[in-house]
Amino acid sequence: MGPLFSYAMGPQKTFLIFASGLLFIILILVAIGVSGSLEADFHGWTVCWFSGPFYQISNFLFFYAGILHDVAFIRSAVVVANLFIAAFLLFGTPTWPALWKSQLACFRVDTVMWMVLCVFVNAVPMFRQLKFDDS
Repeated sequence: MGPLFSYAMGPQKTFLIFASGLLFIILILVAIGVSGSLEADFHGWTVCWFSGPFYQISNFLFFYAGILHDVAFIRSAVVVANLFIAAFLLFGTPTWPALWKSQLACFRVDTVMWMVLCVFVNAVPMFRQLKFDDS
């Protein structure tokens, strides 16, 4: 059996592998959110105020990197990193190795806004590159 990723495998297979991997990560994060929401010490989702300036600047730079860079692997790393940062904040900034912290879990409007923007400006061109071999 050959390598998982190679130039000869074609853009369609590469597209399907990346799309499947991204979907798998999203499903895992949704499952963690649902299971955390069902914990006894979790009192329901609340809407939190915007995070501080360092958080806003870092997410703006993620967004800006998605606009500037056109390499599919950079884009995929930015998408996955942004999904994990958003999950970390939405799930209450748990300490290692926990995945959930009920006391601080809340719906952060700015986190979801930056995640959607960053994933959109990175994932759409990335999938276009992988599907049409435009890299």
